[in-house]
Amino acid sequence: MYMENTISKNTVKLNRGQKLCKTCMSVNAARQMVCKTCNSPFSSKSTPVKNQINNWKNLEKDSYFKVVQGSGPYYIASKDSESHKVGEKVCMGYTGVFKVVKVEENGILSYGLSNKNAGYSFIYMGPSKTSKETGIKMEPHKLVKVKIRKRT
Repeated sequence: MYMENTISKNTVKLNRGQKLCKTCMSVNAARQMVCKTCNSPFSSKSTPVKNQINNWKNLEKDSYFKVVQGSGPYYIASKDSESHKVGEKVCMGYTGVFKVVKVEENGILSYGLSNKNAGYSFIYMGPSKTSKETGIKMEPHKLVKVKIRKRT
């Protein structure tokens, strides 16, 4: 079934996974950041993360937190590979639930609580900066409060 790339203003029904560019009225994929036809940027929603920890330096020993996926240090891929394309953001930060061991100046020493993130970890929370040698962009992780129920 062939569908026209642009639609009229009167037509409002879009298929799932589509959005409409308000500048040129063309149909785009829902996760697209700029219009594929006119290159105008889409406005992004800045919805706050529920239970986000803003003052991480007040975390106490043996408290729990979860790292939001996609936050923390990353780099931009400079070559195509099997898993990434040129210009794609490659996240290098941690994900999952952690237990606080010690809060330091630029981050949190912690233990991961699952098989995927088990072991001693340093969760970077310092200022944003870019390494000139490697091109890695050091960004603070986003943290969320978590309650852990102890099993009996």
